[in-house]
Amino acid sequence: RLAKNARNFLVEIAPDAVGVIIPLAGLVLKAAQVAGKLTQEAKPPVSKGDPHARRMMFEQLCRVIFQASQDAPLLLVLEDLHWADESTIELLFHIARSWTNQRLMVVGTYRADELKTVVPEHPLLRVERELTRYGLCRRLALGWLDENGLKEWVTRLYPKNSFPTAFLGWLRSRTEGNALFV
Repeated sequence: RLAKNARNFLVEIAPDAVGVIIPLAGLVLKAAQVAGKLTQEAKPPVSKGDPHARRMMFEQLCRVIFQASQDAPLLLVLEDLHWADESTIELLFHIARSWTNQRLMVVGTYRADELKTVVPEHPLLRVERELTRYGLCRRLALGWLDENGLKEWVTRLYPKNSFPTAFLGWLRSRTEGNALFV
């Protein structure tokens, strides 16, 4: 249902963020306005240097996400946050601080060892500490799988198959028990 009404929904709820949410949407909205299909003027994307405009865009993006979670609970999965830029981390922080009484869960994944190599004090670390302090974040560190953990995981993943011990040993030697590579 959201997709069916997306054009009008985005123009009404998040006019400043339309170009950010849907690339080239500003041009499409402008063309629709010229054709007389829309009454509200499409606004250009927000300037990166304007903190007030950035806050407004974050608010609008939050409204879009929260509105989408009204029909059914929403799970937002953000992977590889160790590669995220500062604006994305700021948006994540803004969403977390604004989601009181929302039907929303955000799951973010990142590689802790990568975080330190990308930027010395990655913005995600600051945001994680702040959100944890307010009880808005929980970190679940996933460790490496030992031989028993690897066997259990493969057995649960493929319950109808049986794997020889040699295969499990080979798999562990190739992946070092890293679940991402298994």
